[in-house]
Amino acid sequence: MPFKVLCYNKGVDIMYVKKLQLINFRNYEELLVEFKKGVNVLVGDNAQGKTNILESIYYCGLAKSHRTNRDKELIKWDSGYSYISLFVKKIRLDKKIDIKIFKEGKKGINVNSIKMQKYQNSLVHLMWLCFHLKI
Repeated sequence: MPFKVLCYNKGVDIMYVKKLQLINFRNYEELLVEFKKGVNVLVGDNAQGKTNILESIYYCGLAKSHRTNRDKELIKWDSGYSYISLFVKKIRLDKKIDIKIFKEGKKGINVNSIKMQKYQNSLVHLMWLCFHLKI
């Protein structure tokens, strides 16, 4: 892994990203990151994929990127699809969001193995937390 994940935990019981898996997403052929409860900091050199990790989390909440409006740009160059799996944890509110993005322009979103008919629903299930810090 070309970067480090540093964690600060003050014991606050908030929803947090527990695990992120990426396959063929931007510069990642395959990545699995497990986060700790509390504040996690991505540290690394430029162009190592730190922003791509944040973008994939953002994508799980809004079903769109904050960097491009063309989903096919999220797919690694030599692949036909991209896969994001995000596990969000909180007492009685664990959610697993799985997203497949295809070069042909189609995408599929499942929350806890249930196919979402409208992509906006993924935001409701995540109850957005992307940059919420409580220190």
